[in-house]
Amino acid sequence: MTVTLNLNPETVHRLSEKAASRGQTLEAYLDQLATEPAAGNLAFADQSPVAWIDAWRAWASSHRILSSVADDSRESIYSDQSE
Repeated sequence: MTVTLNLNPETVHRLSEKAASRGQTLEAYLDQLATEPAAGNLAFADQSPVAWIDAWRAWASSHRILSSVADDSRESIYSDQSE
């Protein structure tokens, strides 16, 4: 099956670099990305709670830490409304 994706050039460049760093073609890398999540979701059902927590923590730590905290207090949400 052929699928056409309209991606911006920067996205194509980043994906191509990731594919090359793994020794894969862009097509092979995208195929791997498309099939991994389906298999990965099933794998969690067979994991112990400790293994699942470790995987979740690894996923969480792969994201950048923001230097600011959102002010989601009731006062900030309703600051322009009288109660």
